[in-house]
Amino acid sequence: MLSHLRLKRRKRRANLQQDDWHGLRRYVGEFPQERVVELTDIEEYAKYSLILDSVSTQIKYFYDVPGVQPLRSAYDDQSPQTGVDVELSMATVHYGSWADRQRAPLQTLLFPALARDGEPLGPQNESGTLRKYACFTLNVCTPNELIVRVPTREFSKDKEELATREEKQKNTRPFGWLELKLGKGTEFTYTNAYVALQDGWPNTLHVDMADLEVRTSVTHDILFTADRHVLDAEIGFPLQWNGECFWKFAMDSTQGKFFFLREHITLFIDMVSDFALGAPAKFENYRPFTYALSWSVHDFLLYFNVNDHNIINDPLDFDSNKYICFRGDVMDIDLTLPLNGMFAASSNIEYRVFAPLLDLTLEVPPWHTVSAFMKGSKKMGSTANFQIAGNYTYYSKVEVDHNNFAVIDVTGDDITLFFHGYLVRYLFTFRENYFGDFINFRTFEEYILSEGLDKQDSMTNNLEPPSQTHEPDYWKLLKAENDLNILFTFKARKGIIVLPGQIYDHAHHISLCFDYLDVDIHLCQFYMDLQADFSTASGYQITPEALALSEMIFYRKAYGDFLSLKSPDIIIDTFSVHTHRMLGVDDLTYQCKWDFACDLISIDGNPSVLSGLDTVFENFVLGYRDLENSLTYQVPATYDAAHFSFRCPEIKIRLNLAAPQTFLEIEIDDLLATFNDVANERYSSRMSVLLPRIVARVIDESEKPKILAFLETSLHQTNFTQKLNMQEHRDLQHEHIRRNNATTHRTSFLLYADEKDEAFFDAKDSVFATVLLPMASVPLTEEFLSYHKPNDSRSSLESDSIKLDLDESSIVNGEMYPTTIYPEEDFKPAEKPDNQFKNDSFVLKFETVKLCLCPQGLNIISRLVLGTEESDIDILLDKLQCSVMKDLKTLILPVPMIDNVRFVSPLIDVRVAEHIMDSPASMFSTSQPFPVLTLAILEPSLALLMQHSRVRLGSYLEEQTALTLALHVSEAYVSVSLPTCFSAAASIQVSEVEAWCTKTEGVTLVASLLMDFAKADIDQYLLTGVICFVQHLLATTEESFLNFAKAALNSKRWKGDLLYALCKYGVTHRVLSDPEVITKPARILRSKRDHVRFYEAWKIMTKLRSIAGEMTPGEARLYCPENESQRAPADAVAYVTDSFKAWRPWEGNMKQRENFFRKMLSAPEAEDTALKVMLDIASFEINLTGQEVVSDYIMVLKVRVQAAKLQNSRDEDAEDNHMASTKVDLAVQIDAVDLALTTSLISIFDTLRKVLSPQNQKWRNWPC
Repeated sequence: MLSHLRLKRRKRRANLQQDDWHGLRRYVGEFPQERVVELTDIEEYAKYSLILDSVSTQIKYFYDVPGVQPLRSAYDDQSPQTGVDVELSMATVHYGSWADRQRAPLQTLLFPALARDGEPLGPQNESGTLRKYACFTLNVCTPNELIVRVPTREFSKDKEELATREEKQKNTRPFGWLELKLGKGTEFTYTNAYVALQDGWPNTLHVDMADLEVRTSVTHDILFTADRHVLDAEIGFPLQWNGECFWKFAMDSTQGKFFFLREHITLFIDMVSDFALGAPAKFENYRPFTYALSWSVHDFLLYFNVNDHNIINDPLDFDSNKYICFRGDVMDIDLTLPLNGMFAASSNIEYRVFAPLLDLTLEVPPWHTVSAFMKGSKKMGSTANFQIAGNYTYYSKVEVDHNNFAVIDVTGDDITLFFHGYLVRYLFTFRENYFGDFINFRTFEEYILSEGLDKQDSMTNNLEPPSQTHEPDYWKLLKAENDLNILFTFKARKGIIVLPGQIYDHAHHISLCFDYLDVDIHLCQFYMDLQADFSTASGYQITPEALALSEMIFYRKAYGDFLSLKSPDIIIDTFSVHTHRMLGVDDLTYQCKWDFACDLISIDGNPSVLSGLDTVFENFVLGYRDLENSLTYQVPATYDAAHFSFRCPEIKIRLNLAAPQTFLEIEIDDLLATFNDVANERYSSRMSVLLPRIVARVIDESEKPKILAFLETSLHQTNFTQKLNMQEHRDLQHEHIRRNNATTHRTSFLLYADEKDEAFFDAKDSVFATVLLPMASVPLTEEFLSYHKPNDSRSSLESDSIKLDLDESSIVNGEMYPTTIYPEEDFKPAEKPDNQFKNDSFVLKFETVKLCLCPQGLNIISRLVLGTEESDIDILLDKLQCSVMKDLKTLILPVPMIDNVRFVSPLIDVRVAEHIMDSPASMFSTSQPFPVLTLAILEPSLALLMQHSRVRLGSYLEEQTALTLALHVSEAYVSVSLPTCFSAAASIQVSEVEAWCTKTEGVTLVASLLMDFAKADIDQYLLTGVICFVQHLLATTEESFLNFAKAALNSKRWKGDLLYALCKYGVTHRVLSDPEVITKPARILRSKRDHVRFYEAWKIMTKLRSIAGEMTPGEARLYCPENESQRAPADAVAYVTDSFKAWRPWEGNMKQRENFFRKMLSAPEAEDTALKVMLDIASFEINLTGQEVVSDYIMVLKVRVQAAKLQNSRDEDAEDNHMASTKVDLAVQIDAVDLALTTSLISIFDTLRKVLSPQNQKWRNWPC
């Protein structure tokens, strides 16, 4: 019977093993075949039974024989010594969590803990008493090398392992490990107290590590190195048997170097979890612990890898990796870690990192352009008194309403940061590699296999198409851990942001100095809020001549004293940033709103300030793209709904012009710029710029302020963008919003009605929000605000509605149209968007444009345009590189585009006078005390369409441009008024002007001009004065137009002149060496089928920059674009081509080189295009008046002129057959002519002959 029961019992146990109960379903969840329970099984795959392996081990045990304490001994304070000395030679110690768990029961067996309080002993070693041992000492040393390896299980990889491992398969996966390699002279000293003091048993540990190297299983390479690392620990116990233990660990390192990756944090977390795993302590045996760690690292270097996509083959290879490096003299780290166990509801960890001086440098490989061309140090920033402090509060249990809190406070004084584009790009890469999508690094081979050679150059979307997206079961989303709330603050005091004027140098720069910068960030499971506030920032433009030393900027006191002697060129008053990002179930942003604002922007300085800002922006964009050194060119598509806005109530610009005491002033009031990419049926994104008031004037303040030029208007500019594959992008964006917004319904107004199905409504409130959710920014439209009822509670808008007097067309089945839907009767596109083109539609709406100027003002403006040209060879090289990189990017990623431009304005009123104006109002009055030329255009409307078709043919880009233009003017009026009469002396008036033209490459240009009415009125007695006035205007403005023409010519030929000058210098001075950026193979080229480095344009550009680097500062200053002797000659193409023939011919594409040189040095050939023009005037009238009576007139009805110009053809009869002839067909049709002429007309012709005669120079001395 007993045997029967035993068998039956065994059978029952076997059944229980199969149907074991693992807890409530709501906590465990539903998994196929209960694979999740395997996480609770303790599988010791990190078990390592070999604890010590050494070539030789010596153990020496020593002890003193206690005797009787003599009287007045010199050794009153010394106790008998006892301990063990261990010497390990070429030893390896394996001690992990499994070994530690074996140690615990052995230690309990040999040294059982007593559940009673200890008592401090009285005075030791009194005279006449037996001396007592005070402590036991364990000394471990190594004469050569010692390796300590800590194996650990990696719980962070359990889910991945369960997904790939077959059921009931033994877990034999590799374990993680941490390895400490210690050099010769390392010593361990442990002291175990035998005598209790008032504070308890003072156990201590002292470790002196020489040539420390810490390696991990993450990279199988070094994580941390130090020449010397010392650890002093106080690990005593209190007198209370279950009292709290406060253990202190003080570490000190010299020459510390960190090579840190995000996966190292995961490894440390797994290691701590593995050591802490085990049976929980009983309540009666519970003892709380608090660990206080302090670490001082001297002469530290902290390297963070910023490779694209976190691709790392060798983490310590400086010839292939890019790093952001933080360095300083000393860094102090303090950490207080309480371990209160499961009996405490929550625990609080406090930390602090402090560095008196911290420098930021950029470490790049030799093949990087920054390494080749940046002069001097790669130092990018510095700060003093840098500190990161805060705390982390976490709960011991997972509850639905619990939040863990992390507080991070960052402060810094005297911050200096260079705003290079590539540095900002690498800071974003740092965020992605350590906190974003690429926290797990990959080798280059793994990247090739995962991405595929055919896919790496294409855009990778973050989302799958809607048809392939798996709809989550929102009500089964389990909360595996408490939500984390991060409160981040950054406080900067006395900072400088340096805007470099060059790509690889900061000799030319603009310094923005501010007193403080405060940044507050709140990040939780559902949203992120950011608020940043700048104090008033002052900007100073600095040139190389002003600074005695380029590195002076890092000497804050000297640099501050230097800036105090200058007046600021730029003032930005109280700049602020606020953003709110909504996060969904995928932990991705599905809606964000960025608001930028400042109270005032003021620019007061030379015109070079504006040109410098433009150069800074171009160089920043080029550096941020980093086409020469980056692995990928296209940014992965994001489908969140983004809103951006910028407000500035006042913008003032005052520029010192070439003439003494002459200034250009520009005032802009209430600037508002907005951008949103909420896609709908009409467009993918929209950008608007509103400038309610624009005033520009040229003022002469030499004596009494006088106006030389004046402009007043307002502008409302809007750009509607339709992206490539517009409909697909819109569907993906709406699917992304719907998926992540389903649990909260905060932005339901962004979705269409058919997208909000039953599953969408059922998912609401399926995820419990542990924080209050701010209300979303709703559309500020009358329909939306009247339809939705405001709610006084904390939640967002109520779903209940108030039925008001709404248009029935706006409501369908009780649902209101969201803001992304527009009724077709209000707007219906003329045609569907072409998915093969990117469409930009610019609408420029100007209010009345008032412009008045005089020849002197026009001359000053022309000199301003001509004077802004750069002559510094380094800045010109940067401009050339920006142009070349832009062309190469267009070649590699050709995007067909359609640009639509619409210009409208109610009135354009232009007044031109020869005299300086006291006020603009006098120019627009009905009577002027001086002659005035008036041009008025009523209701102009211009529509322009340009279609750029781009097709890549190998290494060349075939681009075709089609142009269509349409113009309508209600009325145009040109007149000349003289002070001798109230009415206009001469005027021309046209009405209902319609013009259009269309042109396609290789196709005839067709244009037409239609006018309903044209009329010219001329006072025959004032005609001489009118002609003299016009001639005088032409004469006084001749220099101005020459300046404009010269500036236009220089803008076309400066590239060729620079190329020729550098090539000539390289040949003359025999510059033969090439920079390593060309000779060193770049790792990024191994996987790229197309890259800018494959093209001769980039190679030549790089060679030119290396030639410029060989110039001395004196030789560089000799270059002047306006020097005719340095202009490129007619045979410059042949000269430059021959010069580059012998340069790296084994890898050169001579055809590409020649095409590049021709593009830079040769003027574009005039296109021979056929032309067809038609002019149609309904009526044309010329009236000659005298004493307010029409004396002569000519009236022509229905004038039609047609002209056709054929393409040039060779004239067979021309000499040598090199002459080309142009044939024009002209047809004129006039229906009727009515005229009345008197002898006064003959006298007018005679007057014109005399006035226009070359011998008559009276007009040059106007008035005549």
